[in-house]
Amino acid sequence: MGPWSPSLGSTWGTTEPTTKITSGTFAPARLPIATATARGAVHHADIQSVVNGMASTTAAGGTLVQRASNGQFTVGTPTASTHVATKGYVDSEIGSRAFTFQGRRGASMNTLTSEGFHFIEGSNSNMPSGVSTSGVLLVLHGGNEGDSVAQLFLNFSRNTIYYRSRHNGTWQAWNNLRSY
Repeated sequence: MGPWSPSLGSTWGTTEPTTKITSGTFAPARLPIATATARGAVHHADIQSVVNGMASTTAAGGTLVQRASNGQFTVGTPTASTHVATKGYVDSEIGSRAFTFQGRRGASMNTLTSEGFHFIEGSNSNMPSGVSTSGVLLVLHGGNEGDSVAQLFLNFSRNTIYYRSRHNGTWQAWNNLRSY
């Protein structure tokens, strides 16, 4: 067997003691106590006291993060790319950039200027020449929203993609980008 803990005046060795201890108390270990300048043993209650004094469920400089009883902690709005982000912050950032998908039937393509995807059902006015069936219209804004708008139309039945843009309130002609 391997080394065993010395007790009852024993010394370290490779064999176990022949006397079995079945009751009684052991003397406390003779470990040095830690101080501000020396390493040593620290009682668990002292550690907990230090952690509790440094930890907070609200993020603040110089504190440890500690979860509240509900398992959560609070952080502020990130101001740098290395900061922690909250769910609310991420949701608002995604929500402000997410495209919408809206069905449109009978609308003028000239009026579809809200950014996002629009499912075009059937014939609508101001569609590309010769197109009278369904497809998907992607609307993008450039620069100032009202000044520059681009539309990309993917026609389902003709296997074609069309593009046009609007500058200063005037729509340009549809261009057939590619047949696929």
